[in-house]
Amino acid sequence: MKKKILNHLEENGCSKKEVEKVIESSKFNKDAVLEYMNQRIQMAQMNVHEECQSLSFTNIESWLELFKKWRLQDFCLYEQAMVINSIANNEDLPPPEELEGVDLKSVYRFIGNALLGLPQPKLDARSAEFLANEFELLVGEANTEAGDKDTLRIREQLKTHTELPGFVQIDKCSTDPLGLGVINSNR
Repeated sequence: MKKKILNHLEENGCSKKEVEKVIESSKFNKDAVLEYMNQRIQMAQMNVHEECQSLSFTNIESWLELFKKWRLQDFCLYEQAMVINSIANNEDLPPPEELEGVDLKSVYRFIGNALLGLPQPKLDARSAEFLANEFELLVGEANTEAGDKDTLRIREQLKTHTELPGFVQIDKCSTDPLGLGVINSNR
């Protein structure tokens, strides 16, 4: 049962519809499947909580709370995902043979789907390794003293706002959700 559920959700995503489909196609009791999934979700949440006690994750959580408070999701679309998918679909990217086996088209599709909340395509080993290394570099750049200072400075500037700041252009929320372009130009 466990493998069947996991495979289905990996391939099709974890939406309510997909969970219902996997339960319906299973010969197991619906309540047993839901209980199993609930236990696994709780275990995963505990593991994430234990592993994510760093300042970076605390900062990310603070930003997400601020975004929720401002109801930013009401104004943001999927611009970043569209740009990434546009690169994957329209740009002439070097073939994997020229990039030591890294398939950039697949990497861009993986990121684009992740930004849209869709299941990510499986990456070959070399492309997956490349993407993991790039994420590690990105996290490494964010986990610097300068990065932490910048985050604290921006948070202090925005802390007084109880709603989306008036200077933010609603039509540009997805590309500049905190109005940093305006803040930085006013310095």
